[in-house]
Amino acid sequence: MSMPAKLSDTRIKNTKPTDKPNKLTDGGGLYLQINPNGSRFWRYRYRLNGKENVFAIGEYGSAPAGETPEAKSMRNSARIMTLAEARFAQAEARKLVKAGQNPATARAENKRQASSVRATTFEGVAKEWLARAGVKWKKETYRQRERLLEADIYPEIGKRPISELKRIELNSAILKLEKRAPQMAVIARQLLQSIFDHAEHTGAVTESVALRLVNLEIPKAVHARQLKSFEIGPFLRICETYSGSFEVKSAMQLAWLTLGRSMEVLEAEWSEFDFEKSLWRIPANRMKKGRDHIVPLSKQAIILLTKIHVISGDRQHLFPNRSDRSKPISHGCLWKMIDSMGWRDRLCPHGIRGTASTEMNESQRWTKDVVEAILAHAEDDKTRASYNSAQYLVQRTEALQWWADLLDTKRNEVEECDSHPRGLSA
Repeated sequence: MSMPAKLSDTRIKNTKPTDKPNKLTDGGGLYLQINPNGSRFWRYRYRLNGKENVFAIGEYGSAPAGETPEAKSMRNSARIMTLAEARFAQAEARKLVKAGQNPATARAENKRQASSVRATTFEGVAKEWLARAGVKWKKETYRQRERLLEADIYPEIGKRPISELKRIELNSAILKLEKRAPQMAVIARQLLQSIFDHAEHTGAVTESVALRLVNLEIPKAVHARQLKSFEIGPFLRICETYSGSFEVKSAMQLAWLTLGRSMEVLEAEWSEFDFEKSLWRIPANRMKKGRDHIVPLSKQAIILLTKIHVISGDRQHLFPNRSDRSKPISHGCLWKMIDSMGWRDRLCPHGIRGTASTEMNESQRWTKDVVEAILAHAEDDKTRASYNSAQYLVQRTEALQWWADLLDTKRNEVEECDSHPRGLSA
């Protein structure tokens, strides 16, 4: 009597669904169940303690050509398995059965343990604290704290079990941040103390190591560093030669052309842009003052956005995060770009807006109210509560086009040998 043929991908793909579930056996208890709706699931039939059981291994799928290890890991986490992977999973499950263990029970326990380990890492405890503490904060405060942890703390200590962390490791993360952003380092120190207080209260640690963290000199409040008029051209020229990622370079260019706040630019979504009307409508929940804001788009901004759309037009965000494409790019990327260019002592990302404000006001082409409207500086006077996001829209459109043209002019001033000058949007 001949043994039944093993399954092959060709046979699987050529087998069409019928009006009843169809089972394609592979041997050793492994089979593929093809349901009437076309879904295909791997199953392993086994006997344990005299009873027949079926273990759900996962869903049938193929590995895309050029699949990266990260993509394979994500696919396997979703339990989408190729024929070879299903055979390996069946072999592992069979070992458990021989040892008297139920494969489904063992998988559930492994998942519980993995979840428990994640929950007791610094990142897991920090997220738990953030969810509780953040209920009392304004949305902008919550987002700032969350971004600070994600950009500067989690990469340093996030995956470590919180109970194993030492004070020297916390101080190292704080001091590293202080070199770049002293004010944020002060906030980070406060966050670490609060997170460890929470960890101590919940039993994740027996004693807080954040009680005596390194003392920081609280920096005096200073205005955002902005460029002098003669520095704009050289800075833009260096931006053109920036060798970092296209996303970061484009985000910097868009910040200059739209004068949006860093987070408004970095978290921008394609659904907010109206290319026909050349407008960017930022919803209230993304604005610092909680009010809708309309940004007129210059010709240069439209050209730049068209180029960005080729790269990320199928995503939610203009600048998706490389490690998680469903999230926006890291909030510290503009800082890092400026730092890598050697300009951190002369400019910070927020200073782009101040630079533009100075140029526009000194040109005396527009009133202060128009410039303030461009920058979305909300009125403090409560009698102005009926804020109109389209206020001064005609003047703002003219001003931002003038600004984009000025950037091109200033950039080209330092290109003495370039017979084919390119604008900021190039």
